[in-house]
Amino acid sequence: MCRELAERPFLPMGLHHGDQRRLRQPLEGRTRNYRLYDRYAVPIASLALLADDDDTWRPADYGFDVLGCRHQLHFPVAKLLDWADQIATLERDTNPFALVTLAHLRTRATRSDPHSRYQAKRTLVRLLYRQGWERQRILDLFAILDWMMRLTPALEQQLWHDIHVIEGQSDLLGRQLTRRFGPLPMPR
Repeated sequence: MCRELAERPFLPMGLHHGDQRRLRQPLEGRTRNYRLYDRYAVPIASLALLADDDDTWRPADYGFDVLGCRHQLHFPVAKLLDWADQIATLERDTNPFALVTLAHLRTRATRSDPHSRYQAKRTLVRLLYRQGWERQRILDLFAILDWMMRLTPALEQQLWHDIHVIEGQSDLLGRQLTRRFGPLPMPR
């Protein structure tokens, strides 16, 4: 769906998305886009990004009836769980959404295994560098990975060392990590 949006010719429109991670949160109240239309006076496309565990839950519309008036909104749904069996495809994809989807899937798979999460995060950092993206995109995507894939302090330090090795002479993520965690302790 994201690739389809990126390949469309430019049209004056807005994009409204809702993300859903837990079934307890009501999605319906967050699918209303009419206020965006009122504010910006351009057509609004709504879509739902579902990041929950339930393979069968796929709401694709929202509506209500009152006094004979019906309001209905149909929207496309992207379910991250659908990509769980396509890891190799995501790893080869150059779309940044593929990397974020991988991070989501790896975060879920390593919920109770800190060492596996460290391995997964290190693999994703390597993927970041293989893409050949510009500096700011790498930093922005690393910030998302870092937010999603929390590590213990010891594993964070190990990842920091690994990034230093991955980068070689380049200090791109090293500088960002230094700002966050302080100077990198050199290995003995």
